[in-house]
Amino acid sequence: RVNATRLNSPKLYRSVIEDVMSEVRELFLDEGVDEQVLHELKTVSASNFHKWEVL
Repeated sequence: RVNATRLNSPKLYRSVIEDVMSEVRELFLDEGVDEQVLHELKTVSASNFHKWEVL
């Protein structure tokens, strides 16, 4: 059972990253934050999850 959870973890974390980016996108743009910042945030988040070996 633990192995099944571990196998599903990358999909879960990617889904969380996508959901967060979707939710904050309009807020960031409304505040004048360049969309490139969102892209960089997504990249850094995914990189950190890779370091933690969950992606």
